[in-house]
Amino acid sequence: MRYLIHTPAAPLNEFVDYLWHVSEGNSARLERILPSATLELVVNLHDNQIRIYDPLTLTERARWSGAVVSGAYTRPFACHGQQHQAMFGVTLSPAGRCPF
Repeated sequence: MRYLIHTPAAPLNEFVDYLWHVSEGNSARLERILPSATLELVVNLHDNQIRIYDPLTLTERARWSGAVVSGAYTRPFACHGQQHQAMFGVTLSPAGRCPF
């Protein structure tokens, strides 16, 4: 899996902490994601859906269209590694969260 991060220049850096892109993820396993306080726009560029799973039971917890706004969450979740074939995200700064 390839994971790239880009920090934007001014004036975009006032609203965006960083941009990220993940690709070449072909793992058939579920990957656990720890809680964070970020607000992100996430787009699945390979498939028109994003699925998350319960990290303990590994059952599907939710399914959305291929683009979501993900807010701060308080507990871990899991996602299928094959979703990482091509995903793009924008992690917003505190100032960038205000419009949402």
